[in-house]
Amino acid sequence: MSTTLVIAVVVTVLALVLYTVGIWWQKSAKTIRPAHLILFWVGLVCDITGSVLMGVIAGGFSLTIHGLNGLLAVVLMLVTAIRAQMIYMKKDESAAKNFAKFSIPVWVVWVLSFVTGMMLSMGR
Repeated sequence: MSTTLVIAVVVTVLALVLYTVGIWWQKSAKTIRPAHLILFWVGLVCDITGSVLMGVIAGGFSLTIHGLNGLLAVVLMLVTAIRAQMIYMKKDESAAKNFAKFSIPVWVVWVLSFVTGMMLSMGR
């Protein structure tokens, strides 16, 4: 197993852990705290890093269902992080309480991308 692959897997699993903890912790808190924002942003950076490394290993990105779902997931994660940042900066507690209605479906899209990527790589 190449070092690049090990790093890609570790960083992608770290993204899963950080993003999952951030989303579900925010939901239970019913507010947005700086720690949630850190988890969202660092999780996003880890996901992008892992995706780029996986793309390098694969010799590029392709427009497969996994590729399109992964791209959608990254874009939605970015939107989630920006939205959370804006809600926090505006101190909009009403929006913070309802944030999980948006963030959990985004998390589901991301987890589906993670799982499909894992399943596809196991088939190789």
